[in-house]
Amino acid sequence: VNLTVATFFGSVHATKTAVIAHSAALAAWRCLQSGDRIGAVLFGDDGIEEHRPHRSRASVMRILGAVAARAERLASAPLRPPSPQTMNAALRAAEAMASHDWLILVISDTQSADDASRAIIGRMARHNDVVAIAVSDPLERALPAAPWRGIATDGARAGVLEPARDGLGMRVPQVHAQRLAWLKESGLRLQTPVLPIGTEEQAAPQLRRMLGAAAAPRRRPT
Repeated sequence: VNLTVATFFGSVHATKTAVIAHSAALAAWRCLQSGDRIGAVLFGDDGIEEHRPHRSRASVMRILGAVAARAERLASAPLRPPSPQTMNAALRAAEAMASHDWLILVISDTQSADDASRAIIGRMARHNDVVAIAVSDPLERALPAAPWRGIATDGARAGVLEPARDGLGMRVPQVHAQRLAWLKESGLRLQTPVLPIGTEEQAAPQLRRMLGAAAAPRRRPT
């Protein structure tokens, strides 16, 4: 579960952090209802946090409490550029935790993964079911129509945004489309579904639409 400062952003209904947290809560309660054990690896700019799997309401509440605490700290965290390093450390921790026949959910924004992430997920997918939930914001998919000006920073650099002059208005949707295509292609190669959802709506109805009306296959308790 990705809770970096880069996820503490949202322009419509909620922040990416809130949608990620909501998705994690939905998955945790659903799996507990099915009789499975629930564990988690939370990761952010301040490192990773492991929660070993347990089959209890108290375990789910501990995980969700840790998610809420990390999300609250993001409000005062310094800005930092997104980096795949922490995500890859979290994926390696999940790989060490999981054995065979697990259901592994990777819940993140669309900016954190790289080729090393794909390799780790590929190894986990050989013996487990892996599903990725990729969260984005409408402003990452397309900027408002020009003319307008603004200032943006990733924590390391700052720049003036003027889409009508510098062509940024066209590059933003192109870059996002390329990124999402890479994620989906990676998922197809690894037989790992990628579910793209956004901050413009609550997570639950989006996930229901993505998953469709088909019932999920029953899994052995882990």
